[in-house]
Amino acid sequence: MRLLFVDNSTCLRDVLDLERHARGGMVTSLFRVTDYLSRAGHDVYVWSDIENVGVTKAGTYWVQFPHGEFDVLVANRGTGSGYPHIKARSRVLWTHDLPHSGFIPEPRNAAAFFVVFMSHYAEMVWRMFYKDLGPSVTIPNGVDPIFAPAEKICVTSSTHRRPIAASNTCRSLAKR
Repeated sequence: MRLLFVDNSTCLRDVLDLERHARGGMVTSLFRVTDYLSRAGHDVYVWSDIENVGVTKAGTYWVQFPHGEFDVLVANRGTGSGYPHIKARSRVLWTHDLPHSGFIPEPRNAAAFFVVFMSHYAEMVWRMFYKDLGPSVTIPNGVDPIFAPAEKICVTSSTHRRPIAASNTCRSLAKR
């Protein structure tokens, strides 16, 4: 598959920036997910504001402008204009966190995107702001027992050794 991820808010110098400097979860996950997909045999591109284009060790291409057609366009956090000039069979909005008014400047474009939420709470908030969001799936973020032992990197419960959250403690902790 030919995949294009779009994020023009990374503020990266080059593809090695993540190894040299600490970054937030959104940029880190963008690197990790795209590299995973590249290693799995997909042709993956990231269209970003990166200063110096390049290719990661896994084979992900970081570019300043995409060329050609794609099977899937993944908009990282916001839909922008909807990217009508890019031919893609499917469009996905990967929300990461709660909405900001600039994430979807043209709300009618939101219906064209399949949406990935990081929590049920985030979905509820996004849908309050953007009534025309397309179909969606929730992939919980931040709660993962593989991070145990949790002493150094996770907030833990006083009665259990399992981590409660591995990143922002407000993420993914929605009432059920």
